[in-house]
Amino acid sequence: MLLLALLSMPAHAQNTSGRYLPPGTNAAAEDGATATWVNPANLGFDPDASMGMWYGQRLAADESEVRSFALATAAGNGSFGVFMNGGPDGSAWWGITSGVAFELPENVRLGVNGTLNLLGEGRGTFGTWDVGLGYRPLPFMGLGLVARNIAAEDVDLGLRGSYAAAVHLRPLGDRLEVGAEYEAQNGLGGEPLAQGGSGVVRVRPVDGLVLRGEVNQDLAWGAGLEIFYDGSGFGGFLGDSVGDITGYLVSGPPNERLAIENNRVPVFELSGAFAYQPVGGLLSTPGESYLHLLERMRESASDASVKAVVLEIEVPKFNFAQVQELRGVIQEIRDADKTVIAWLGGSVDNSSYLLATAADEIHLHPSGDMMVLGLAAQVHHLRGTLDLVGAEAQFARRSEYKSGPERFTRTDSSEPSTEQITALLDDLQEELVSGIAQERDMDAADVQALIDRGPLTGAEALEAGLIDGVCYRDEVSKLLREEEGDDEDDLETDPEYHLATDLSGWGSASRIAIVYVQGTITSGESSSGGLMGGMSTGSKTVVEALEAIAEDSSVKAVVMRVDSPGGSAYASDEIWKALQEVHEEDKPV
Repeated sequence: MLLLALLSMPAHAQNTSGRYLPPGTNAAAEDGATATWVNPANLGFDPDASMGMWYGQRLAADESEVRSFALATAAGNGSFGVFMNGGPDGSAWWGITSGVAFELPENVRLGVNGTLNLLGEGRGTFGTWDVGLGYRPLPFMGLGLVARNIAAEDVDLGLRGSYAAAVHLRPLGDRLEVGAEYEAQNGLGGEPLAQGGSGVVRVRPVDGLVLRGEVNQDLAWGAGLEIFYDGSGFGGFLGDSVGDITGYLVSGPPNERLAIENNRVPVFELSGAFAYQPVGGLLSTPGESYLHLLERMRESASDASVKAVVLEIEVPKFNFAQVQELRGVIQEIRDADKTVIAWLGGSVDNSSYLLATAADEIHLHPSGDMMVLGLAAQVHHLRGTLDLVGAEAQFARRSEYKSGPERFTRTDSSEPSTEQITALLDDLQEELVSGIAQERDMDAADVQALIDRGPLTGAEALEAGLIDGVCYRDEVSKLLREEEGDDEDDLETDPEYHLATDLSGWGSASRIAIVYVQGTITSGESSSGGLMGGMSTGSKTVVEALEAIAEDSSVKAVVMRVDSPGGSAYASDEIWKALQEVHEEDKPV
């Protein structure tokens, strides 16, 4: 997130240090592109890509040529920018700057910024350097120190070294922020040291709207506002008691917008697998994570700009536990008085249809069919194959219900194995039938009869009451407009709703850590699998994460999500011990 605290010091006063500085900035608060000009150390707090463009001008007629322009971009821990300062005589002074930040222990950042100044008109070029420190010991407090124009002072240009110390407080997070800064500038040509201070306030009453105010030691004040819309912010600031004006375009949170109308329709594409921790392949990039999908869907329930939601369900790979979790989130959306329409493509299996039944309406592709056939299981046994080659599998078995090795040691399933598989299938079948019956307002016996009849065509499913209509994907929005009574242009479908992520440069005072145990549990490091193997969870990786969680005072609780068939008892015991150490720190798991 780009924090831009524009203050009201006049354009010519802003630049008394001799080079560009955005109006009224705070050395402890500015992240992203603005940190290029203010304090390069803060580039290390927010790795998100960002940009900023500013144009300022004096309002008095005799100072109309006093103007400034700047453009900066930042990503990761680095930045690049260009600026122009215009003088009262119409002259222009250009500069090119680049900064980088380094991460130090205990949430401290060190930053360095180099600037090449282009004077023009045969006056040559020269370089300047800034060095800064940023420290954010608490999620609601930041400190900043910066030295500008080190060893590059010039009387003719008015270029002088300056030193600033700032503190920034966020008592209500990004809803209310206040800051103060003290700055000292070296005197030139026998002038005494110049000193001054300023204070800022930033209020965010609703998402997408920011109000700003400032006052300096001379009681010159300023005020402005910003409006954000999906990653871009447009703002203006009247400063120096309405003596100058600054307009700007800056990056903002990618998912934030000022909600004026509730005409947004997020479209969630539920297709393929959603891993807990996606990894890219040799020729592919990581997909969306399952938890990120859940978060986006939950945000649509509380988003005032959202009127309805469309689920495009096309052969997703969700297990029954995930389906039930998603159904709960869909119910949250419906409880917020927002219509949910599910569109089914391809061959519809048990989990896909059970998920769709949580919506208000279900529509099927005209060529789709209902493959809701109930639950079954097949167990493959390799004992006969091993006998052919004279091999014998040997396992140590702890219990009669530990049936994993049976496919290597038997030619059929034992009674305990059959018993537990049957019990599991009965539970899942009951979950399937009861879920369909409840949401489609049908009798459970009738639902079971339809499953026994399957597979069904779209026409048969419509006649039986399993779906509400048949349509193509691009016809869903038209159906939604007709039902909501909106004109064609009134609803805004959004297939990328909150898909982009934003990492704040400020931590949280209270956090819940999520630890994943996915795939086979093994000793050593976790592995994403690769071309020839599946994902595994290594005890060393998990134990190191839990040890860090136990020591982190901002983590108040831990959620461990387990999606694993089991594995090494030794590795599991190591993880168990690390969990006990987390418990000893009074952190529930």
